[in-house]
Parts: sequence; C-alpha cells; structure tokens
Amino acid sequence: MSRSPITELVRLDLCNSFRFGLAALAVLSDDSIRGGIARDIVARGEWNAAPRLGRALADDSLLSAPPAHLYYALALCFETQMTATLDVPGPGLPEKLDLSDPDAARYAAVLPAFFDDDSMIDEVRAFADVDRVVIQQRCGLLAEALPNGIREQIATLVRRCQRPGRDAQATIMTEVHP
Repeated sequence: MSRSPITELVRLDLCNSFRFGLAALAVLSDDSIRGGIARDIVARGEWNAAPRLGRALADDSLLSAPPAHLYYALALCFETQMTATLDVPGPGLPEKLDLSDPDAARYAAVLPAFFDDDSMIDEVRAFADVDRVVIQQRCGLLAEALPNGIREQIATLVRRCQRPGRDAQATIMTEVHP
C-alpha cells in the first residue's frame, strides 16, 4: 500500500519497512513540519517508533545521501528525543532501558552523537540551561546503555551530515543520483 511521506513518518507503526526516502527527507526539510512529526511520534510512543527510525538510519541509501538530506533524518531523531525529554519530567526514558536491539540503539545514539560533535553544538545550545541539564542526563544514560560500535556508527553519520544554511529554503531539495 502506498502512503504519503507524512503518513509514513507519523504512523511508523504502519510502515515496517520505513526508510528515509527523498520524499520523506523533503518533508523533514521544513522545520515546522519536522517539529510536528516529532511531537506526534512522542505522543504515539517514542520507543515504539525508535526501532523503525534506527533501522532507517542504517539503510545504505543514507550513506550516499547528500549531507543536508542526512541532516534532516538525524534532526528528526534528535528533535523527537528532545520533545520526549522536555515534555515529561525527568529524562523521558523507559524504566528499563534495553538497547540490545541494534535498531533502537541506533536511534538512541543520535543524542550522544550530537553532543559529541562540535558542528552540532548549536542544536544543543538552543536549549535553556535548566533544560540542557535534563538533556545531558538523558544523554549520559543513553551513552552508558549503548552496545559497542553503535555510537560510532551514528557518530559517522553526524560527522557527514551538514546543517543547511539559515538562508536556505527548506523546501528546495536537490536531486539525488545513486
């Protein structure tokens, strides 16, 4: 069954084989839409969506995606974690954090990878000091629970992505050639 990219993103439970295709990345290039999708994912259950988002981050197509497109995929995971963290008391993590599933672990690794990368420091600094403390708490808990190798796998993607310039039009996407 064919679905719109927005439906795929907000209803990850219906899309077992979700991937960050060009249409989904075009949708995610709009900051407002991406934020709304992150809020919807959190409302439906962040950790229900985590394995599908993490699996999509492992898709080979992202390895050849332009750096700005890659940023949109990672930004959705980052913003979903921020929304989950700041909309509930505490770090917003399950009581029993189990990251033995590599797909869920890849999703979880986005936050520590953003904190580790100097080029993403603006995303981290965007939050008030009191919020940043809670975010750092979550980041530390996730980092401790990550299986070996997963953090570096996502850190490689974060190093390769490129945040679009402030003056770039969010809806303009360049053509991707395999």
